Amino acid sequence: MYYSEGLHIWHSFIIPAVIMSVMVVDIAYQIVKERFNVIVWLRRSLFLLIWTCITIIYGIFRLYPAVNIIGYQKSFYAMVLLRSVLFYFGQMNQQQLRKYVSMLLQKPAHITVMSYLVLMVMIAVLLLLPVSQLSSTEHGLSMMNAIFLSVSAFCVTGLSPVDISAILSPVGLSILLIAVQLGGIGIALLGSIMLYVRRSVGLSGRTLLAYSFSDEAVSDVGRVALRVIVITLIIELVGAGYFCFYFLKQGYSFLSAIGHGMFFSVSAFCNAGFSLFQHGMLEEVRFDFSFLWMISLLVTLGVLGFHYMFYSTQHIKNTVMHGVRHHIHRREQNSAMNETLVIWSGNTLLLITLVFFFAFYAFEHRHSLLGFSVLEQYTEIFFLAVESKTAGFMSRDMTTLRLSTQLFILVGMFIGGSSGGTAGGVKINTILVIFAGMRAFIMQQSLAKIGMFSISWDDVRRANLLFISGILLIVTATILMSITEKNQEPFFMFWEVASALGTVGTSMNYTSDLSILGKMIIMSVMIIGRMGALTLFNVAQERTFKKEPSYPLGSIYIG
Repeated sequence: MYYSEGLHIWHSFIIPAVIMSVMVVDIAYQIVKERFNVIVWLRRSLFLLIWTCITIIYGIFRLYPAVNIIGYQKSFYAMVLLRSVLFYFGQMNQQQLRKYVSMLLQKPAHITVMSYLVLMVMIAVLLLLPVSQLSSTEHGLSMMNAIFLSVSAFCVTGLSPVDISAILSPVGLSILLIAVQLGGIGIALLGSIMLYVRRSVGLSGRTLLAYSFSDEAVSDVGRVALRVIVITLIIELVGAGYFCFYFLKQGYSFLSAIGHGMFFSVSAFCNAGFSLFQHGMLEEVRFDFSFLWMISLLVTLGVLGFHYMFYSTQHIKNTVMHGVRHHIHRREQNSAMNETLVIWSGNTLLLITLVFFFAFYAFEHRHSLLGFSVLEQYTEIFFLAVESKTAGFMSRDMTTLRLSTQLFILVGMFIGGSSGGTAGGVKINTILVIFAGMRAFIMQQSLAKIGMFSISWDDVRRANLLFISGILLIVTATILMSITEKNQEPFFMFWEVASALGTVGTSMNYTSDLSILGKMIIMSVMIIGRMGALTLFNVAQERTFKKEPSYPLGSIYIG
């Protein structure tokens, strides 16, 4: 008891007093140092000064009168952390900052990784602020859970160790939704959009946009970016309008209905899977057909990807007006090949969804769905077939499914969606390229082919590297989880890791029971799953290495 009280006093009085004293001394030193240029210093550091004063005032009026309230302590340290970040950037002059940004723009993989990591930390800090949490919660959101939620939102996974509807305020939910939107359509994409709108995007910016959105047509990425934004806004506004009308009919207030509508629309289209219903489940609307079908539609559009929606529309239009042959020959070869691969992958995903629907119905209609009407069974199975690949919305307890259904879902989570979309996984494009390479190897062909186009062996090797890396990551993370998580079902650990890698978000009711080390493992897997193993490999490849000596080729036995 005495130890607990001493620990609270240490965190609520001694350490904050030292920190606030250092802040006051720093402000006084800066004023004395810049006494002849106070106006210039204020102009440069005004926001830092304001935030420092807010932090000190918060510490004085919140910590000392309420020594034992842990939530106030966490909020104070979050504000101090944000102040430290602002202080660091304030010490960099414009020339240093411009040089640093220019260096990063020359390395797209680096800036992609750095953008995600920095913004994840910033969102976690914002979630720890008092305004982001409901005052009714006794201990508030822990630092680890805030970081976990931030990573899950940016990776559009949807895994959550807490009930977000019970712990986050409307401000906190808005911050979480912004993170989902940024993660869904890409941080680098949004940055390049703003540059393009100002007509100041250069080659480095276009290269970054192409890299972050899997588009090699560097000269055309500005148009691609604006196309993505327009498609996203239209789909999400339509979805938000529908859900707003739905919640108004359920008796929600106008503002609450708008908030719920926007949250579900963005969460569904970005394939995040966050829900505002109790415990993140959709059991309250399990057989509300219109709600589930709209969620399924938004998720499907996100899985198919922006390129598929655009190319399919253009393909149908040009087929009707000019004919297929004229449409293909008038485009550049590389662009036409990407268009063919995108359409093939999208159609394959729709076919997989159809196969999953019939398989799940065969497995479950006499098991977990026994006693329900045919319409209820079809709705439940279709929703499960759509959500199982990437979204993470759960209308039922996944532990009630048969093992055969669970194994199909694991395969769907690993495959994920289409490149250029909001889904995760190794992507269906990767699977198509691997099968094309296998077919070319078996048939002794010089190049792999998809449709009327050939694929280089470098692309086939990259696809195989991504596929094998995903399997090795799942195995390695599951082994680590078996060490850190005791007395847990191995299959539940395997499911959690596969869900994190595919950025799906379905769980065997296990996320809230993870240890700190377990959460760190799952967060690492989510980050790799969202940014892609190839992105991290490219970060390493951008380094300069010494030339290695060449050795004679050897013949080894395989298999």
